[in-house]
Amino acid sequence: MLVLSILFLCIGLTAAKWPANTCGERPVNTGKVVNGVVAKMGDWPWMGSMLFNGRHICGCSLIDHKWVVTAAHCVTDKTASKYVVELGLHHRTNKETWTRSFKILRILGHAQYSSSNYRNDIAVMELETSAYIPGTNQWDDYVMPACVPQVGADYAGETSYATGWGTLSSGASTLPVTLYQVDLRTWTKTECQAYATMAHPISQVCAGGPNKDTCQGDSGGPLVVLDKPTNKWQLIGATSWGYGCGQGGVYTQIEYYRNWIESTCGITLIN
Repeated sequence: MLVLSILFLCIGLTAAKWPANTCGERPVNTGKVVNGVVAKMGDWPWMGSMLFNGRHICGCSLIDHKWVVTAAHCVTDKTASKYVVELGLHHRTNKETWTRSFKILRILGHAQYSSSNYRNDIAVMELETSAYIPGTNQWDDYVMPACVPQVGADYAGETSYATGWGTLSSGASTLPVTLYQVDLRTWTKTECQAYATMAHPISQVCAGGPNKDTCQGDSGGPLVVLDKPTNKWQLIGATSWGYGCGQGGVYTQIEYYRNWIESTCGITLIN
């Protein structure tokens, strides 16, 4: 998973209700960060675990009450019945009362995805049932979408956060059971190309820090930035690829695909 990590502590809270047009909020978060560690369960309410035949394989991000976005390389098998997405999840084996599981109705990958250079490494999955609080069109504190930036948004130099249940080091075979996070610096296009000449400067974004990175099992999961003018968390990337772990990573740039997501899913994204 993430080379620098955060273990979220269990704190029982009564979930509030949020209107349907809410995105990018972190109701459970206190905002207190100590040495990069945020000690709160339910801190990233758009974070999803993608299970394939009952086993965690990738992360995903909630962007609408019926849709999650992930990496195309996570869903090379498009048999929807083999997948389940878990939202509101912190501990994979000792699940909280607010954790919910969703069967998948359909999987739509980008038609121009290339497994050789990870261009267009993006896919969307439609949930069989709505992620709203059952019987409502409202969110709770633990399940809520991230905002998706408008096309052209630039967060180079900003602190970003990646989350997931991936391995803690390159080549490790065991996944952690709890959600981890890492704070990264979002790189400029020049820095990204210097790190990875194969990276596409328009549709991909890079982020990293000293011995900080995502790792195997984090693919498809979110890279988010706090947009200071709105104080909302924007989904800027989906974990795609990198050279090992701890050296920085390349992420599918979500804002570049905003129009593709809307037309493919038939939705209007919240921002």
